Amino acid sequence: MHANGQPPLFNPVLDTLGLARAWDPGGSHGLGRMAERVGVPRRERHRALPDAITTAQLLVVLAERFEKERGIRSFWELAALSQDAARGAVAEAARI
Repeated sequence: MHANGQPPLFNPVLDTLGLARAWDPGGSHGLGRMAERVGVPRRERHRALPDAITTAQLLVVLAERFEKERGIRSFWELAALSQDAARGAVAEAARI
């Protein structure tokens, strides 16, 4: 409980960068490179709306691949995978 008596917020996170790292641990994970590697067309770069659309399309492609290749079937499994990969990248960076 918080000091105001309210329970903490539970906001699940699905991180496309974490999914990209889980899909290809050794590659480049920038939005442009990932979009290119999975066949998502890139629009104008470094603009909010085009980058958001590219990110959403990348998420759909990666979710489908994880379902097919690893049997990931729910939002919760995909979110856990994305967070595990993100934590792994942070731990790896700390060792360097």
